[in-house]
Amino acid sequence: MFSRGRQNASEWRQATVLEDGSATLEFALAGMLIFALLFGIIELSGALYTYVVLSHAADEALRYAIVHSGDGGALIANTTAKAVNEVRISFHDTSGMTVTVAAPDGSFTPPNRVSVSLKYPFVPYLGLFLPNPPNMTAFAQGRMVY
Repeated sequence: MFSRGRQNASEWRQATVLEDGSATLEFALAGMLIFALLFGIIELSGALYTYVVLSHAADEALRYAIVHSGDGGALIANTTAKAVNEVRISFHDTSGMTVTVAAPDGSFTPPNRVSVSLKYPFVPYLGLFLPNPPNMTAFAQGRMVY
């Protein structure tokens, strides 16, 4: 009777010795998946935030162009500066950003239209998930009324 109990205890010890590293391996595999998912969410959140900032900057620059339509030749420079400042407030690097202010109807006088287009090279936090980051664009168009 005692020999049978010792044999079961011996088999149990051997089974636990064989499973010692399995918990570590499972944690390592699950941890990599969880961290990859977490960093992917962070990258996508950064991209979405950048798009929202660009869209807001285009809207604000358009608003400036509509309200200050009587500025003449300084309208394009001032509208561009307004867009760049709006993006810079959110701590984005504006050195690669392109701002285009155009008059689709031919002139910057009311009641003509004005459009503002922003192009920004997205810079990811980690180059791991986006090896070739996209250029983000935002566009706004309105009619001058003043």
